[in-house]
Amino acid sequence: MSSTIHALLIDATGTLTDLYLDADEHRQYTQVHDALGGRFEVIRNVHTTYGPATTVLVNDEFDKQPLNAVAARVLGALLKEDLAAITQGPVLFVARKNTGTLTSVPEAMADRIRALCSATTATPTAV
Repeated sequence: MSSTIHALLIDATGTLTDLYLDADEHRQYTQVHDALGGRFEVIRNVHTTYGPATTVLVNDEFDKQPLNAVAARVLGALLKEDLAAITQGPVLFVARKNTGTLTSVPEAMADRIRALCSATTATPTAV
């Protein structure tokens, strides 16, 4: 039975998608490469008490990508800093063990990312 690694992808339009990466590192690389549209780099690690650090990946040519306002707001809420300048294009959240091996985003962190993403994309009600 093959296991998968759960990650969350926020594309440039703000759409949140559950992404399941293969357990094989070579296939993971290809899946992440395809999801982010090319080579990628880590922009931040989010450390919490939920479990392993959640690593945030973007295309390494993020400066040529459109602003991802939803992902920037989610990261801003998680880290308490403005990351809009580097939060461009699709953004992938995946956990990483101390060994560097990718692992699933802890469920509590996934729930928090989902809630922040929903709050960010919610349409304000006119008063």
